[in-house]
Amino acid sequence: MKLKFDRLFQTAFGNNITPFPYQVKLGVIPWPDVVKVETGMGKTAAMILNWIFKRLLDDPQTPRRLVYCLPMRTLVEQTATNADVWIKRLVEGGILPENRRLSVHILMGGEIDNDWDRYPEKEAILIGTQDQLLSRALNRGYGMSRFRWPIDFGFLHNDSLWVMDEVQLMGSGLGTTAQLQAFRATLGTLHPVHSIWMSATLEHEVTKWFVRYARRERIGDRSLCAIERAEHGIVDADLGGGVIKQRVARTGQGRSGGYRLLIAYRFGARSVFLYGFAKNERENIEEDELATLSEIAAGWLEADDKGLKKAIEKGILQEVRYGE
Repeated sequence: MKLKFDRLFQTAFGNNITPFPYQVKLGVIPWPDVVKVETGMGKTAAMILNWIFKRLLDDPQTPRRLVYCLPMRTLVEQTATNADVWIKRLVEGGILPENRRLSVHILMGGEIDNDWDRYPEKEAILIGTQDQLLSRALNRGYGMSRFRWPIDFGFLHNDSLWVMDEVQLMGSGLGTTAQLQAFRATLGTLHPVHSIWMSATLEHEVTKWFVRYARRERIGDRSLCAIERAEHGIVDADLGGGVIKQRVARTGQGRSGGYRLLIAYRFGARSVFLYGFAKNERENIEEDELATLSEIAAGWLEADDKGLKKAIEKGILQEVRYGE
């Protein structure tokens, strides 16, 4: 009999609790890029148990390593404890064979399991803080010999499913994870690698990221010129789903070698800047990234005035007027 996610879920929790519909759905669809779920709706269980479920079904698009990235130590400890309990119950319940008992490795300051990479051919769950995991993904592993940096770098960029949870607390780490996934998609990897970002407020983080990006690159009023061009019917690329791409020049240069801005745009009504990149950084965004941005764009374009005002008051959006 083919394994059903409901049975795996109930065995892991040791009672008659049934999974939410979105948790079941994750087990039958390709891994998404974004999971927007309210707090208390079982995001951690959804990711870890569906990864186990798909590994047991030999899904070719489910990597052998689950890399669970969190912004705080307390979240790491809680997640690792839950994972250990679920795995133990799945083994005892006959769902997970003893010879496939999964190992859970913790990577956070003061508690670093440096042995996780000794058996790269085995399935494993890595749960750690973003400083520990991202430093290894950047080939600068904290708390380890520099001679081992390339080992962790290679494994984390191959055959790994990255899950970034509570992204509203990640700060600059959010942009780093997005850039790393973009590099992997552009350059290619030997084995599948996928990234998932989880939050109830991901669209908020995207707009905050753009404000920081525009400030760092000193784009300023040039971004508003992109809207002025669109209002006059000059759109460099209509990407669909309410998203347009406009070229913006670098200071003292033309637009062709400058920046590309992705904007949630509705003629004569509203424009929300979502993402930007320099032409020399990348040629374009991937289809899955566009799908995510289109979903975020729809949220902002459909938001009412009250919602927009609240977002501005909380600093989620920054209102910009031409010439200011």
